[in-house]
Amino acid sequence: MKEYELQFEDKKWQCDYAATFFERGWGLLGRKSYPANRIMVIPKCGSVHTWFMRFNIDIVFLDRCGKVLRVEYNVSPWRMLSGGRGACTTLEAMSSRDGSVSGFFNLKIGDYVHLIEMKS
Repeated sequence: MKEYELQFEDKKWQCDYAATFFERGWGLLGRKSYPANRIMVIPKCGSVHTWFMRFNIDIVFLDRCGKVLRVEYNVSPWRMLSGGRGACTTLEAMSSRDGSVSGFFNLKIGDYVHLIEMKS
């Protein structure tokens, strides 16, 4: 899995980039947890489901320019969500147990994020 860095304003976050069909389809499914300091980036993905998830997640949908189209915090298992028209990338992170924001830096609709591929 490729490693990227997500940037928003002066903040940076390490990401796992699901580049292959299998990685995109699997996402965070089946995991018991996910590091609190990481984000899963799922390109070519405008909708997600949380079937078989073992924990709540935070979800952000982006358009092709990195503009935030929809933000959903503390999404429980067995849900389906669409990013709406223009959504083409999804960001997922593990929610904190108390339901507070896991670290999407309090993103709001209309904010822009930048993904930068990390060199090996």
